[in-house]
Amino acid sequence: MVFQKSSFFPPLETSSVYALQTKFNNAAKLNLVEYSRYPILDFLGKQKNCERLEGEGDEKYINRILLAPEGYSVAGPELAYLYYILSADSTIVDAAIEVPDENASVVIASVSEAIQPIETECITNTIENNLFSASMDYEKEEIEITLKEALQAGDKITVRIPHPYKVIPYVLTQTGEASEEILQKVSKTLEGVRPLTDYVIPKSAEIQNFEISGTVYLKQNAEETIVKKEVNEALNAFLESFKGSLKKAVVINQIIKTVLSVDGVYDFKPSSPETILEASPKINYRGIIGEITYERTTNE
Repeated sequence: MVFQKSSFFPPLETSSVYALQTKFNNAAKLNLVEYSRYPILDFLGKQKNCERLEGEGDEKYINRILLAPEGYSVAGPELAYLYYILSADSTIVDAAIEVPDENASVVIASVSEAIQPIETECITNTIENNLFSASMDYEKEEIEITLKEALQAGDKITVRIPHPYKVIPYVLTQTGEASEEILQKVSKTLEGVRPLTDYVIPKSAEIQNFEISGTVYLKQNAEETIVKKEVNEALNAFLESFKGSLKKAVVINQIIKTVLSVDGVYDFKPSSPETILEASPKINYRGIIGEITYERTTNE
């Protein structure tokens, strides 16, 4: 069959075709979790048995939906723990899991001022010092201590044996540190899904503040007022990316790269922070813009 041209159906202009194609593409992308939004996002979440919490925004909800398959198992794997923790309360924005590598230790505290308290960590299975020797037998679940001096009344021996399966989830909320109420919600959520052998102790994330200071060197033809405005905007966007994240380092080279991305900047010499702030599962870095001075370069 051959279709003849008709005045009733004029050809679409190229711009109209592109606009229509864009609408179709955008509509199709809503079926992908990463690009979706309310209300379609909520239907996608229900398909994975992951319903939106009260007050939960699209960004956090998307993250939980993507983690939802991890929740089909118990909360043993790290991502499964993360899914259940984020599902405990809508104010939780991030969490990180730490499994401490701790050793047993023995402490002797004497009432005699002549004998200083001694704490010895058992890196292997034996401890030896001038007051006692100790051996650990994990198969017999015993610690045997042999004293080299007689104890006096009031002397104390403390044996510390860390739990072999201790799990510490650090919890970060929209306002920063997690309240005791939030930590109790996390404990209750994990109680029914954690492996029976895991000893879970939820703790609040720690907030560590820092500031960005330094000297911006302007190109010779740069408009200082415009550069100042754009540098502030770039640094504020950089700092904003840390607010909801744990295990994220503050790298000086990334700060320099952020400032150098602004048109009109020739160089940037930061004075603060002085060193890299290492990523940690327990720390959320919160930064401010400190004193930024501007000089015009003579080397260009």
